[in-house]
Amino acid sequence: MTGNGKRSVTGSYHKLSTKHLDAYLDELEWRYNNRKNPYLFRDTLIKLLRAPTLEYKELTHGVPIVSSGPIN
Repeated sequence: MTGNGKRSVTGSYHKLSTKHLDAYLDELEWRYNNRKNPYLFRDTLIKLLRAPTLEYKELTHGVPIVSSGPIN
């Protein structure tokens, strides 16, 4: 797992910031847990289609997102 983290830093992120460290680790965990999922594209697409809309203002200014319930 450590090798995957090092490869992500040099390959995808190029630089890490402590502000976003939790997000980096969450993505690495997700990738590791889904590495053998033959339906990964389908599963990801379904989750994206069912997710509530995230507007740019909410993404950049930290406005709380109102959820309409759990996403399955």
